[in-house]
Amino acid sequence: MANVDFLTSEEKEKVQQFMEITDTKCAETAHQLLSDSNWRLERAIETFFLVSSINAGEPGASDQSNSENNRNVEFVENIGINHDDVQEISAGNDSDWNASHAIREPLMTFSDQPVPEQLNNFISNFHERYSTTPDATMPTFYTDTLQNAIDIAFGHENENLCRPLALFLNNENSRHTENFIKSILCNPLICEFLREKFILFPWDTTDELNMERLFQMMIDTRMRAVCDHFVDFARSQVDHFPVLVIVNRKRYSFEIINKFDGRNEVNEVFEGLHEAFDQFKDEQLIEISKEIQRKKEREIFDQQRADYDASLQADMEKKKRKVEEKEMEEKESGTNKNVKERRDKVQRKIEEGNKKKEEEEKEKEDQQIKILISKLPKEPEASDPTCVTVQFRFPDGTQGSRRFLQTDKIQTMLDYLTTKRYSPEQCRFFNSEFPRKDIMKCYDCNKSFGDVNWPKRETVWIVSNC
Repeated sequence: MANVDFLTSEEKEKVQQFMEITDTKCAETAHQLLSDSNWRLERAIETFFLVSSINAGEPGASDQSNSENNRNVEFVENIGINHDDVQEISAGNDSDWNASHAIREPLMTFSDQPVPEQLNNFISNFHERYSTTPDATMPTFYTDTLQNAIDIAFGHENENLCRPLALFLNNENSRHTENFIKSILCNPLICEFLREKFILFPWDTTDELNMERLFQMMIDTRMRAVCDHFVDFARSQVDHFPVLVIVNRKRYSFEIINKFDGRNEVNEVFEGLHEAFDQFKDEQLIEISKEIQRKKEREIFDQQRADYDASLQADMEKKKRKVEEKEMEEKESGTNKNVKERRDKVQRKIEEGNKKKEEEEKEKEDQQIKILISKLPKEPEASDPTCVTVQFRFPDGTQGSRRFLQTDKIQTMLDYLTTKRYSPEQCRFFNSEFPRKDIMKCYDCNKSFGDVNWPKRETVWIVSNC
């Protein structure tokens, strides 16, 4: 064994772990690979196995295929998987496989049980089926709701402790299921890496109702983009299951960083998980930098607002002192009573004038509303395929809705809101896109809903100008 006395105790321990996992006796090789990998044990082991698989031999042209298979087998055995546990995948077509393969029961049958109970059943069946030996390595699955998994993965106060979300979606109708689980998901290195770096949420989509429940959970947790990706995939590409999906959250949206399915090999998944985690950390650093910049901008704005409020308060106090000084002078001159009477008289006239003006404006507004109500088109039935439904959120916190035809002009919606006393002169209207758009500025109100591709369902926020 090479002299490693010059290494620290931590480095010596990593050299020993490397030699035990890779079953190598050469300390120099262990030290070299660990040093080149910046003492990252997982990366050094990955490099060792990749190099071992490439250097397994230099086959001739006639036995190229056999040699390639031998290299794959050697790679699997080196990582720690019993070759007997790896299912041989037939090259036959789907009908041949379906005829010879007895589909096993799903790891999770459909029921109305809460999600945690469903997941506990999944894990119990998973261990019963795949934990065939006392020392078998099992993945660590998350056993609570999808929303809680998201909160733990991305909602930690210390952003350095946040982790990507890994979704393991199983389907017993796929030919790759058993092989993928045994050779990849239960691989010791992959299990350990998933446990340390990811939140692993499992689900079984064999049952159509379970699949629909998963899609609904994704929609409820705002993972619409991930859901849309799998709606067609889950039904048209069943034979590509199981699927391991790595998901990241960027502020208010989710995106898929990487995806592995039943056709991937161990080394592809092992490399892909490292790349996905590195990408997650890189994007996290970018988001942290942006948040720091936003915080600085908010602090500058708050300081400017505080300075403005202080200046305004000083002006008000100055005006108040002037008024008080003037009143004091009038009182001293003996004219305070007359001044008060004149002031009250002027105030009454102003109030009477304002009241009369308000009554006239209200009467005029009532007349306009009556005219608009008479001109509004009849509200279409909900079953009408050409109708659009608009949900309104008013400034006082109340809500309302109304249906319009796609041929109706956007101005019709504004007229309807005017009848509810939310006129364009008094309010602004925003749609539900992010960032929200001012409807009157971004749309031609003389065009119809159909002309501007208005959504079938839309929410409009009304914001008072006051």
